[in-house]
Parts: sequence; structure tokens; C-alpha cells
Amino acid sequence: MGVTKTQVVKFIRKGDKGDAGENGITISLLPAALTPKVGVSSTLRVQVALYDGGRLIGYNDETDGNMLCSTLPTSSAYKWTFRVESGKFYFVIMLTPTDTTAISLPFTITYKGAKYDSVITIQPVADGAQGKQGATLRGPQAWSDCANGYSFQAGGDGDSWKDVVIYRDNYYSCIKSHTKTADNYPGSTVANNNKYWQLGDKVELVASKILLATYALVKNLGVEAIDMKDANGNVVFQAKDGNVVCNSGTFNNITVKGNSTLEGIVKAQLYYSPTKTITTATNREYVINPQVEPCCSFLVDEPTNHRYVTLPKASLYDGLEIQIFTKLLNSSWNTNKMTFVKTNGSDSLYVKANSYAIEWDSSTKKYGAVVENYQAEYKDYGDTTVYMCPNCVCKFKSINGAWYAIEGLYTGE
Repeated sequence: MGVTKTQVVKFIRKGDKGDAGENGITISLLPAALTPKVGVSSTLRVQVALYDGGRLIGYNDETDGNMLCSTLPTSSAYKWTFRVESGKFYFVIMLTPTDTTAISLPFTITYKGAKYDSVITIQPVADGAQGKQGATLRGPQAWSDCANGYSFQAGGDGDSWKDVVIYRDNYYSCIKSHTKTADNYPGSTVANNNKYWQLGDKVELVASKILLATYALVKNLGVEAIDMKDANGNVVFQAKDGNVVCNSGTFNNITVKGNSTLEGIVKAQLYYSPTKTITTATNREYVINPQVEPCCSFLVDEPTNHRYVTLPKASLYDGLEIQIFTKLLNSSWNTNKMTFVKTNGSDSLYVKANSYAIEWDSSTKKYGAVVENYQAEYKDYGDTTVYMCPNCVCKFKSINGAWYAIEGLYTGE
């Protein structure tokens, strides 16, 4: 007798590659969750964003699909309007929810002639029931200060306290309420078996925001911001975003470096600038630059030839006073040992030719005295140099963009 076997053979035919399809259209509502509080007047701002293949489409752009949004349903429970800002479309919804019933606001988007339905869902929320008062941190206190029989609490249900103790320079947080005995100290076999204590770390004492109530010394601390407030809640010290602002405090034995600006009234018992000796027989010119060498008192020491001192730009240092003293004691004066002051070429330099010699001694052919003529008038020497008489302080002040000689003797040479 013959046997017939039937076998089904499947043939798979591979078709040709089709044409590329349209980009995927995605509609996003930002923010995605709208949860106004019951009984509170709220204004909700919702952006309707349409993406074509990942590209955000501008609103009402006829050259790019002409995206448009329909109106929202009318209701006495809310009011709405819309805004278009920088090509972005926003619904603005104003309401005061009376209960937690969800509100659905359907609308339609038109893009490239096609319509896309979407809906804005508003879920009002109400305050929850008042929770139970949590435990209060107690400690840290030294383990040795707690007598046997002391009741440690873990801050659980019914506990008033969350205990933290210090044992062998480590902080331990109580995680299971118990009574102290001589052999259940942190790290002991009894404590470990019963899981009484947890070594204080970032998870237990920082992430859970348990702040130690006594002074704590931290050897290594890295933070992004620090605020310190006074008893009235005012921030008196802040370190944030790379800037430090201190509104109150006392600073002892400090050094301030670099270019600094002090605003307001500065009161000091003693405030002075060191004196800098300038020019030599070979380097006879010196340009005062407060940025490079912050100093306002300069000495030309026993010049043997002409010396020249240039004042800085007056407009950059309004109010600055500079004093220059030419010491000429160990040798007789002559015209080759004169010290001159000048500006940088563009500033005015107002000086009084106030040096007045009296009592000419014909035998020595010298003046017996030099006095100041207070009736001398200011003259602008900004385009030249001015001779400063030696052995007296010559002081210059920057006033309103110009230099004024306010002290010293000058011949007008």
C-alpha cells in the first residue's frame, strides 16, 4: 500500500524599496502637568509645540506648513486667551478650581493641510491632611555622658526624639529604639546584632537633612553655595556662583591684593602708603603707574642730574593725591640737579609759580630764605614740565580730569 506525503513550501518574494515617507509629527504640551491648587486663582501658560521630524515648527509660518491652533471650548469655569512669542504658540488659561475634578480642553492643530487632535488636561490638587509631627534631633551627645538605662529613640512612630551620639570620634545615628547597657555601645556585637546604630555618613546625616545641633569641625567640605544669616534672617555672608558677599563682620590681620574698590565711608585709625625711591643717575625718568606699583609717596634721593617724573592719567584716578619729595642735603644745589614733573601729554597740570626768594646775601651770592607767594595764580603747564624745589614736599591732586599742585614750591621753570 502506497503512502502519500504532503509538504507545504513557502516562497518569500522581496519587494522593491518604497518611496520615503513623511517625517514623523510630534505634538508636545509644555509643561506636561498642570496642577493648580483648589481654591487658588491660577494662570496657566501652556506652549503648544509641533515637531516635524525633530524640527520645531514656527507658528503661522506660511512658508513652513502654516501651523495653526483652534480655539478652546467655552466654559464659565475658566477663561483663556493665547500668545504668539518668537514664533511659539501659547494658551493662557485663568481659573480658580473649586474641587479636584479634572478639566479636559480639546483643540485641533492644522499643519500642511492635515489636522491633529490634542487635549490639555488640568488636574487640580488639594492640600492633604495634616501629618504627624516628626521626631526632633537630640544630640549629638557623648556616649559616655549617657548613663546605663538611658532610653535611646530612633525617631519612629511614637518617638519624640532622633538620637545621635559620639563614640570614638564618630557620629552614630540610632536606627532602633533601645536602652543603654554596658555592652551595646556602637560597633559592639550586641549593637550590630540588634542593628541599634548606624555610622553617620552623607546618606544618614546630610541627605536626610539632619543638622547637628552643636559645633562641628569639618576637615574637608565641598559645597556650591553657603549662606549665613543673622538673628533677623538677613543674609550677612554668601558664597555662591564664584562670588563672595559679606555684609557684616570683623576682619583681623588680613592682606588685600590686586586692584580693589572700596565704596562708601572708610574709617581707619592709621592709613598710609609706603614711600618708593625713584630714578637713578642712569635711569632718570619714572612714570607713575598705580596699577603696577600702588603707591602715592615718592622720593628722589640726592639727584646728580636732571630727573623727570610723569603723573598718571588724571581721569582714571580722580581724587588721587601724589606727593614727591626731592632730597638734596649732602651736596650743594645747582641747576643740573633739578627734578621736574609733567603729565602724560594730554592732561592739564595747574601749578602756581609761588616760590619767592628774599634776603639776598651779596657776600655769599645766595638767598637767605625762600617763601611761598600765596597770591600766585594757577597756570596750565600741561604741555611742558615744571621744576619742583628740593627739600619740600610737592603734592599733586587729580581733580575732575586734571592735575593740580596743591602743596610745594615751584618757580615756574
